[in-house]
Amino acid sequence: MCRAKSILITALLLSFALANTALAGTPAQNLAKGDPEHGRKLLAEQNCNGSCHQSYADDNDPLSLYRRTNRKITSASQLLAQVERCVLRLGHASFPEDMVDMASALNADFYHF
Repeated sequence: MCRAKSILITALLLSFALANTALAGTPAQNLAKGDPEHGRKLLAEQNCNGSCHQSYADDNDPLSLYRRTNRKITSASQLLAQVERCVLRLGHASFPEDMVDMASALNADFYHF
């Protein structure tokens, strides 16, 4: 693995560890602490509703993943975990608060936990 990628992964893992201490409330309480407007901006900047989501959508609409009746995400804790997985998978460096903001935006717009 290249050194830069190793450093990025280490930084992300550290940020997740810090998130667990900084965000000590329940998942629903943490979503309530988030800033949905900032989260929407981050989602747009990182193209989080773009080609990756589109590849999973049956109708080729990336937002349909949020609107389907058989959602895989059924709780605030699952939503926070999925945002973390996506950030890690895409290699975007995000602060724990940014991930909460993104999850908060998705919750406000689609999930309503």
